Parts: sequence; C-alpha cells; structure tokens
Amino acid sequence: MSGADHDRIAATLAGDNVLMRRFSEAGYDITFFENGWEGSTCPPAADVCVRDGLWAKTIWDLGNLTLLAPVVESRWTHPFTSMAVPQMERLVEITGQDSAAGSPRLIMAHITVPHPPLHLDAACTLSNAPEGRRPLIREPGMTEAEVEARLALFADQTACVNSTVLAAVDGFLEGNPDGIVMITADHGPDSFLQASTNPYEWSQTAITERAAIMSAYRINSACVVSVADSMSPVNGARLVSDCALGGEYAALPDRSYTIPAPGDPIQDVIDLSDAVAPNG
Repeated sequence: MSGADHDRIAATLAGDNVLMRRFSEAGYDITFFENGWEGSTCPPAADVCVRDGLWAKTIWDLGNLTLLAPVVESRWTHPFTSMAVPQMERLVEITGQDSAAGSPRLIMAHITVPHPPLHLDAACTLSNAPEGRRPLIREPGMTEAEVEARLALFADQTACVNSTVLAAVDGFLEGNPDGIVMITADHGPDSFLQASTNPYEWSQTAITERAAIMSAYRINSACVVSVADSMSPVNGARLVSDCALGGEYAALPDRSYTIPAPGDPIQDVIDLSDAVAPNG
C-alpha cells in the first residue's frame, strides 16, 4: 500500500465512487452521514450532509496533546462513541421522513458504533466508566476476566445499535414499503489481539473473528434475487444498485482482506479468504 493508495481508498469511502454517482445521476435525493472519522466526509453528490461533531472531536484531540489528557479522558466520553449517539438519533428521524423534493432517496450512514470505546449500555445510555474507555476489546496484558468484561460491554453496545437500526428501518419502510435496505458491518472485534499483532501470525480463530461481519438485505418483490450467506459487501452494494437502478453488475469473488492503516509497519494487503470459516 502506497500513500496514494491510502488517499484513493479514503476518497472512495467518502463518496467518490460509482455507487454514489449512479444514484445522483438517476435523480436520487442523497443524504450522507459523516461520523468524525477522517475517512467519512460528505461527498459533492450529497444533497443533505449530516455533519459530525467536529468541535467535540477537535477538543478531544487537542486536549490529548497536552498535560490535560488525563482530565479530558476522565471527564468526557470518547467522541468516537459519543458523536455516534446524535447521529443514531438523526438516522431514526431522517429515515422516517419523506423526501422534501418527492424524489427517490438514498440514505448512506456510516456510524462508528458498536466499535469501542464502549460507553453505551443496552439502553443507549452514555457512560464514562473507566472500564469502557479503552479503544480495543483486548490489549496486551489484560486478564481473561478483563476481556470477558469488555466483551459483555461490547454486547451491550451492540444491543443499543441493533435497537436503533431496527427503529430506523421500521420508520423507513413505513413510508417506503418497497424500499431497499442494506445493513453491513465494518469488521469483527479484536478479542485475540488482532489490532496489535502481525496479521501473518493470526490464528484461524482470530482470522474468522476479525473477518466475520454481519450483513442483512431487504430487497423489494420486484427484484428477484438470491442472497447467499457468503455474500460479501462488495456484492451487496452491486445487488442494491441493480435492484434500485436496473442493470446487472457481474458478481465479484466473495473474499475477505485485511488492509493496513497508513501508520502500520506492514503495508501489505492480505487475502484472508481461504482461512475464513464457512459463513464467516
């Protein structure tokens, strides 16, 4: 991976891609949710941009560069989680609305939970308890009891996200009974130290956990398709495009990869597909 590769991926994730252009050219009213992560900013094609909490993120980032870092971390929840709360509330609100222009709508929301830090309980109540602050599920030196406690917090935060997403889908389908929905996760958790170990050394279990993502599709009756358990998000996006706009994208291989962050010491794109358990 070169610097140019990372820049190109960031631009694609932020909306510079064929999917967004196709829907824009087809006259769709596009709502795009930012999330505070630099890889997700509103693209030019967006008609409505739901901005992230940039001010909160800036205060957090600046505070952690100073001697005030312990104070910042003890008094404020991490913006990665806290900024997701108003975004989830807006998601439920916006999906329940009709398009102001009467046009068909595309709503694209990349929200950064249930990813840690784990500040949300199952009822979506925000807490800054010390055990929730860590950015990973498992970190070097943790005991198994600590990891189990972190996994319980992760389950609670996932329950919060599930209830919010289901409410958003229900609101959307109430006004759009033939609407198309694609829900997909980012990556699996890191309870086997995947985030701090060389991917070439991951065990079978670690690979399956990291590469296992949840995807679900709701396709209208006019689009006769089959959705396999092994379908990867790249083919899910092609399915959504074809069902909404017509045309037929040929399916790509359903494969899983790990892609490095810009600062990672190993800059290899690693194909994990053959090691992922069936239906992973």
